[in-house]
Amino acid sequence: MKTKKKTNQEVAKDLINAMFQIAGHDVTFDDVVKESEGYYERYTWSPEQEEQWISWATDYVKKHLKHRSTYADREVAMFNLCYGLRTIFPETEIDNA
Repeated sequence: MKTKKKTNQEVAKDLINAMFQIAGHDVTFDDVVKESEGYYERYTWSPEQEEQWISWATDYVKKHLKHRSTYADREVAMFNLCYGLRTIFPETEIDNA
């Protein structure tokens, strides 16, 4: 079955919706557009959730934008840099003993 190539706008909306879903937030692209700016400060994800999204997003971009692996990796990395959620790293304890 051949997949119709999606527009960049459709893919961006799908990537953002998946980002919120994987991070466990009950919001969508349309909700964030209504909120205007600042979603980056309100919504976060863990490093594991970010890696899960990157893997999913890379496959999605390859399939729907018909990009090769290297280009899809780059596209997802740039998308994450520009629009990705803020990653919260668990606190690390330093043993001073």
